[in-house]
Amino acid sequence: MVFEALRRLGGIAPAAAVLVGDSVFDMQAARAAGVLPVGFRRDDGELRIDRLSELPALLDRR
Repeated sequence: MVFEALRRLGGIAPAAAVLVGDSVFDMQAARAAGVLPVGFRRDDGELRIDRLSELPALLDRR
């Protein structure tokens, strides 16, 4: 499903994408696809945010 979303978004490479998720399954799917997992109010992603408004600043630091 992650690969299909990347394809539909114009063929974005997994290494250039992030997946923001709030479940263990989201984090697993991101890792399996080679996409950076960002936990939304979770600590099991590579990064964590508590508000979506935090995402741009977080990505600017990477």
